Amino acid sequence: MFKNYLLTTLRQLWKHQGYTAINIAGLAVGIAVCLLIALWVKDELQYDQFHQKADRIYRVLWNGKFGDNEWKIPVGPVPVKSTLEDHFPEVEYVTQMSQSGITIKKGSEYVRETEMLYADENFTKVFSIKTISGDVNTALKEPNTIALSQSAAAKYFPKQNPLGQTLLKNDGTALKVSAVVQDMPTQSHFQFQFLGALNQLQFFKERKELWGFATVYNYFSLKPGTDPLALQKKFQAYLEQHTQEEHFKTKGNFSRFPFQALSTIHLDSNLEMELGVNGKRAYLYIFSIVALFILVLACINFINLSTARSITRAKEVGVRKALGSGRGQLMVQFFGESLIAVVAALIFAVAILGLSLPYFNTLAGKTMQLEWSGLPFLLGLLGLITLFTSLLAGVFPAVVLSGFKTIATLKGQLGSQLGRSRLRESLVVGQFSISTALIIGTMVVGTQFRFLLNSELGFDKERVLLIDRAYALDQNYGVFLEKVRNLPMVDNAGGATAVPGKLYDSTVFAPEQPANFKESSFNYVFADPAYLSTLKVKIHAGRDFRQNSRADSLSCIINRAMVKKLGWKDPLGKHISGGNGANFQVIGVMEDFHYLSLHHQVEPLILMTAPWSHPYIAIRLRTGNLADQINKVKGLWSELAPTAPFEYSFVEDEYQKFYTAEQRLGRVFFLFSVLALFIAGLGLFGLAFYMVARRTKEIGVRKVLGADVSSVVRLLTLDFLRLVLVAVVLAVPVAYLLLQRWLQDFAYRIDMPWWAFVAAGAIALGIALLTVSFQSVRAALKNPVTALKVE
Repeated sequence: MFKNYLLTTLRQLWKHQGYTAINIAGLAVGIAVCLLIALWVKDELQYDQFHQKADRIYRVLWNGKFGDNEWKIPVGPVPVKSTLEDHFPEVEYVTQMSQSGITIKKGSEYVRETEMLYADENFTKVFSIKTISGDVNTALKEPNTIALSQSAAAKYFPKQNPLGQTLLKNDGTALKVSAVVQDMPTQSHFQFQFLGALNQLQFFKERKELWGFATVYNYFSLKPGTDPLALQKKFQAYLEQHTQEEHFKTKGNFSRFPFQALSTIHLDSNLEMELGVNGKRAYLYIFSIVALFILVLACINFINLSTARSITRAKEVGVRKALGSGRGQLMVQFFGESLIAVVAALIFAVAILGLSLPYFNTLAGKTMQLEWSGLPFLLGLLGLITLFTSLLAGVFPAVVLSGFKTIATLKGQLGSQLGRSRLRESLVVGQFSISTALIIGTMVVGTQFRFLLNSELGFDKERVLLIDRAYALDQNYGVFLEKVRNLPMVDNAGGATAVPGKLYDSTVFAPEQPANFKESSFNYVFADPAYLSTLKVKIHAGRDFRQNSRADSLSCIINRAMVKKLGWKDPLGKHISGGNGANFQVIGVMEDFHYLSLHHQVEPLILMTAPWSHPYIAIRLRTGNLADQINKVKGLWSELAPTAPFEYSFVEDEYQKFYTAEQRLGRVFFLFSVLALFIAGLGLFGLAFYMVARRTKEIGVRKVLGADVSSVVRLLTLDFLRLVLVAVVLAVPVAYLLLQRWLQDFAYRIDMPWWAFVAAGAIALGIALLTVSFQSVRAALKNPVTALKVE
């Protein structure tokens, strides 16, 4: 009997190849999306779980407020470690680390490596670092020694034993390789290729007793059974009583050090100065719901198409029942057909998964792969999806098809049995509501992204070449700047400690009184006199710095936001004192420019000039061939800094990195919009097939009575467009509220574009019209005699 069922099922599926292909394709896409999102969610949830003490490791944050400046960062003071170790026995080990870069000579070239981590000897006691060979602790204790990751060892010592070998830095320092460690898993919130001793860094030594400087990342492991919240309260109470510097105790100011569990860093922490790019837990919920929704939609379409086709199989059911088949046998037959279709869809879904995974990795910023280690998870997931999909998509059609009455099916009287199916109409409305909302989201997110990129920033970011680590020029810094400015394709060039798109530092300043603050923390930048003119930032009042002016070394320029913050009516000539005792006179007020992203209002900024080398040089290039212009600048660099690689980017590209999350979100919206429209279109196709089949005789009668093709098409099409129009009306307010809330994260944002709602509605209606037209025209062109002869 099973063989008979199987052969009958295969014949049915092969006989209706178009229907089978549509049904399996829709289901395969839904399952593939569900698999992709499930793999992504699994990858996100696995971050930092490979550490043996993952459930007992915490990071110390620094949440402070001074004057009008408040911050929360993952970097903290150096004395955090000694305080935890000396006064809190609940703490097992404390480790500190700092992230940096290193320039290494490889052959005749110098290579800049960005993943250099400096840590103390407790690093391997807190984190699970697998040693392949050598002694990691040597690199963590002794200066001029280094541990390499497997990748770095293979890069610099291919087919050699790296232990005992040396790497040469660009300053001539030889680093002895003491160990090779396994590459950090991709599911780690920090990465490194090189590991060295933290105690060799000069700034670390200078700040060992200072609580006012954000210097290192502090991590610690707790002894088993310790309550982290209770310890946090004790730690904070101890600091407030014994350790805090006096200026943090003044009224309105505070300095707190909350603990953050290692397991929450990747998904719940998006602070400035993170060790890597973190995710967002909210995205897990959103994408999981979307994945489940798309899978359910695919199952709904399967049901719609199966029950729609039941009209063409009604006589088959009647004949089977007349020949003695019971309802149970028919249910087994039809459920078997659904199960085979689901299995076929699963096979295609896995193929789609393999083909689309590289694109999805690019979209989500991942490196996921289908590996044997993940096979149990994938098989278990496939099993659950098979069970869920088979039950949802197979049971309902089987019950409906097997429930037809024998006499009615043989006479073609199915109207009373099938009913109007308000449920199917409601499902189509729901499908198109979600699709329309996703289309609106795609347009609004894209419009906001373009607004962020094209807004007036107060400076000109076009064609500004940015050289990183310019202090590598050393004594040739000034010579390089002069030679660059003399190049015919260069408009201007200036060096600074920060440029738009990079991190600006802050420290405590005391403004001349009367002011709104006695002292406060403000962002600042040291630059040479060409900084503002290179960026084309305008002077609102006063003047810019003069070239080679010693008097200006104790002068400063502030932006209008700072004037407003301090409450000064006439800022020119007033003084601002720095933390080192220097007293700067305000000689100019610059226009506000967005040196941070448009997520924030323009913050106060102090610009000071200094004769020393700066880490960045900004070069404004004139119109011309960029490749040739870059090569000419590179030639000068190679001449004056032969031991340092030429590292460059463009300010425009650096600034755009502020909006990577928005760009990625826009691509995700677009992808899910297309998929949702595809699946909704299939659902509408199924409903159209079903409703046209129900009204076949009505159409025949209308044509006999004189109705032309256009009137019949209009009659059938209007019913479907009505459903889609209802979906659009339902989607608009929901999309508006959700997107308005999303836009609140931006200090500068677009007004909600009305055209996005109109365009989304038009696209949904257009897709519906194209989907339904095929069935409507086909029914309208059908010979009325064919529709009526069964009577």
